[in-house]
Amino acid sequence: MRASPMQALRIAITLWATALLLPTARAQEGNSGSSPGGTTVHSSLVPDSRPPREEAASSNPRRSRQQQEAREAGEAEQAAAQEGEQRQVTEEEAAQQRARDAVMGRSGPANAAQPPTPPRTGRSRQPVHDMRSQADPNMPVLFFQPASVSVLEGEEFITTLELSNPAGRRFDCVSVRLQCNASAIEPIGQLDLPIYQSADDMRVAFDPAQGIVNCDIVFPEARVDQRARLLSLVWRARREIRSTEVLFDVSDEEPAQTFVGMLGGESILGSEQRESPGVISARVQVEPDLSALAIPDDVDGVAPWMVTGDSAEVPQGGMGLSLSPRAATSSRVLDVDVVISNPEGLQAEDVIFQLNFDPQTLTAIDTHSGNWIEMGINIWDGAYHQRFPFDVHVANQADNQRGEILYHMGFSEEMPLPQGIVATVRFRVLRLDAPMLLSFDPERTAIRHLGENHLGDPDDDSDNGLTGLLIDPPATPVASRSEEGPIS
Repeated sequence: MRASPMQALRIAITLWATALLLPTARAQEGNSGSSPGGTTVHSSLVPDSRPPREEAASSNPRRSRQQQEAREAGEAEQAAAQEGEQRQVTEEEAAQQRARDAVMGRSGPANAAQPPTPPRTGRSRQPVHDMRSQADPNMPVLFFQPASVSVLEGEEFITTLELSNPAGRRFDCVSVRLQCNASAIEPIGQLDLPIYQSADDMRVAFDPAQGIVNCDIVFPEARVDQRARLLSLVWRARREIRSTEVLFDVSDEEPAQTFVGMLGGESILGSEQRESPGVISARVQVEPDLSALAIPDDVDGVAPWMVTGDSAEVPQGGMGLSLSPRAATSSRVLDVDVVISNPEGLQAEDVIFQLNFDPQTLTAIDTHSGNWIEMGINIWDGAYHQRFPFDVHVANQADNQRGEILYHMGFSEEMPLPQGIVATVRFRVLRLDAPMLLSFDPERTAIRHLGENHLGDPDDDSDNGLTGLLIDPPATPVASRSEEGPIS
């Protein structure tokens, strides 16, 4: 069937429109992510031709300008810090010089009387310590050698101040103020030491009336001595005293009176961790000098003695303590043995006794060779350790001020207690014209086992197991040697 002219025109228009619109439709299908065949294409698989984020950011002119300004500011700060460090070095040198002048101004000329203390700069009142390097074994300490001294009245003695600095910490300045009991001991001089040869300046000032010693040493450069002898002092003992100390001034006074460190810096002494100032004082005991005591012309020695009580009688408790004097070794020395009796071989845990004497008539002489305890004034037990092998050591101390001797030893395990001499007391006789009485204090004397006192009843003078000693003034002279030998 043939189309009419009008239908032919319509078909031609349709074909022309189709040919015109088909490429546009295909392009739209491609942009929508679908292939012509209907397959979905994922955008993540399509290469991205855009530049990375970092590159895009770096191409930002504003951000580049900010980075440039930051670099310029850092360089300016670095230059200012370097200039500040140089200025600080100059200021530190000036401060060290001021501190050096102030330090050496305190003591004045060597060995001169102490002037009023001028202000000093460059030292901290409260030392600050570097705890990372301040382990306890490395703590710097000032101390004396010897740490304990026993002398007679009027004698001179020497103590040396030393620095222990195991970690080798730096110092170029040492300042020390010492204090002592001026009525008992007095500083009278100093000895030269090798370390002074390397010092810029070294000055010592004494104030004997106040018992004060000031010492200042400045070195031209830092030292790292692990052990250094800094000051050797000569002292004189003025009067009898049981115990006195040579102390460091570690008060909060500004500037610090005891200081070891770098000028203008902190003290290296001590440890904040242990709250220690880093100083150890010296202890001095002054005994009376009896050589000048007058002795009557008609008295040459100690008279015969008599005991108070019957040491041969065994007390009710089964044990006894008695005093047995030896023959006098000189006109002024008397040795007295302390004897334990235990005929039944009873067991014991400890032995304790207090021996009383008249301090106006007798004074105990320190005798400690081989003792269990050697500190202070002791009575002698060193010869009797095999017989009495005490392994608990509590007390061995004579008090010549009070006229008392306290002795206390024991066993960690109970054992049969032997008999015999447990200790020997050596006395110096002060007066030969008065009775000499030695007695045990029953309230502080016991030989115990399981809480029971084997010496008997302390309130019963006739049965407390204690035998004292009484020495009357001599009616006739007793010959004796004048020397004082060891106890045998």
